[in-house]
Amino acid sequence: GKTQYLAAVDNDAERYGEEFFGLPIIPPSSIRNYKYDEIIIGSYWEGTIKKQLIEELNIDPEKIVTPNKKFFKNDLQNLYPFKDKPTLELAKKVIKTLCGKACSENIPLHVDYGTLLGLVRDEGLIDWDDDIDLAADVLHADVIQAFLLRTVNSIDDRVLWQVRKDLDPAGRTIFFYLKFESKPGYSFKPFGTSIAMKGMEDGKAVKLKSFGAWYSPAHHVESLDTLIWEQIEMFIPSRHEDYLEFTYGDWKTPVQDSSIGTGENWACVSIETVKQSKITSEFILNYDA
Repeated sequence: GKTQYLAAVDNDAERYGEEFFGLPIIPPSSIRNYKYDEIIIGSYWEGTIKKQLIEELNIDPEKIVTPNKKFFKNDLQNLYPFKDKPTLELAKKVIKTLCGKACSENIPLHVDYGTLLGLVRDEGLIDWDDDIDLAADVLHADVIQAFLLRTVNSIDDRVLWQVRKDLDPAGRTIFFYLKFESKPGYSFKPFGTSIAMKGMEDGKAVKLKSFGAWYSPAHHVESLDTLIWEQIEMFIPSRHEDYLEFTYGDWKTPVQDSSIGTGENWACVSIETVKQSKITSEFILNYDA
């Protein structure tokens, strides 16, 4: 039969009494008031939420479901932008321009996550991927911001660019996000390019936007190797095969339908940490600039 959703659960007390797509927003403690078959985790903080459900609320792990990552995407019709040939060519220009110029200028911006996996394993972007993943040590955030501002508009003159940066409560830049709009006469499928800032903490390179949830051994980021892809040299994590194994497990076998919590590269952070993680955003470049 048809799936019936009963309520949306949130740890943010300020949201209780509001609605989410017509569903009442309730605290986790109110789950016991409902008769349900499954609890679906639809959050970046999967590990932390699952731990809370099992350990604090004694919920049967068999009833906790994490859907495929693609179900978190807002725009299902644009789910696989890289299967569209013109969009794939644009994506390749993004990587070659940003990573090629950064490497030639010795700016330690490197290919990461699914983009790294595709370039290493498949010698190209994974055709069911939907974004470009880059990263850098947070120590270089200001250098990377200046680099983006002088480089982004040279990627492709058929699109207009927007660059957002996210800041943590201490005012550190922890994330850059690039979006584009097609100019009149052109039609590219939308995809984002993210540059995750990583901080070195206790031998780990932590993705700062995750407040400790996503990490890798620090040595993969503290020094970088290079990869030549389609004649362009770019930075990648050092000992990249070990890095991919840590991040994805059996990375040599393509897996199209993965959930958020695969691999060994994440840890639980406390609910309090998540609740205190107020991120602010500002645009450093907008479409009309």
